[in-house]
Amino acid sequence: MNTELKGVFFDLNGTLLKYGDLSQATKDHEEQIYQFLCKHGMSISREFFDEGVQNYFNIEQPKTIAPE
Repeated sequence: MNTELKGVFFDLNGTLLKYGDLSQATKDHEEQIYQFLCKHGMSISREFFDEGVQNYFNIEQPKTIAPE
């Protein structure tokens, strides 16, 4: 069985970092991501970005991970 590690995912808000206002922390985090992407060539509206971020976090997580 090959157990090669391909990546690690961490939940930032509330797991690695503790905030008093998680809602504001999420907004601040999304703003930083948006600004970073714009600085590196992304050219979409903030509204379009917000819709994508909302849809990203609302996806259903898989129950199991299929073997490769």
